[in-house]
Amino acid sequence: MNRRWPTAQAHGPANPQGTCRQERNNHQIKASFNLSTIGAKVSGFRQISNVLTIDCPDEESREKIIEKVKVTEYLSSVEIKKPEKRFPHCIIYDIPKAMEEEDVFHSLSQATGMESSVFKISFKIKGRGE
Repeated sequence: MNRRWPTAQAHGPANPQGTCRQERNNHQIKASFNLSTIGAKVSGFRQISNVLTIDCPDEESREKIIEKVKVTEYLSSVEIKKPEKRFPHCIIYDIPKAMEEEDVFHSLSQATGMESSVFKISFKIKGRGE
């Protein structure tokens, strides 16, 4: 099972001078405070584009890191945010044409235990036998 860790993303100030400066900023962010002194645990650091992502094993560690970044003068211009929620997708084949969308949503809600209002159809394609 793939577990999603609590994550904090740090966006540095606007960087007109390229990624070299951003990498240096990310290195300074990592080195600017000692994680063991604030009692935070980190599962890993990842750089995605111009964003430094810090993976934490628990919510408490994430909050400690965010508080430390907020009070550190050098990091005052860094934007911190929680990653956006991602919505899973699935493809369902061979639904009879006569079946209404509401019936499909109702069946999905019974099978998953979620409300039928959370489901939506992104697109429809012709079936394999059509």
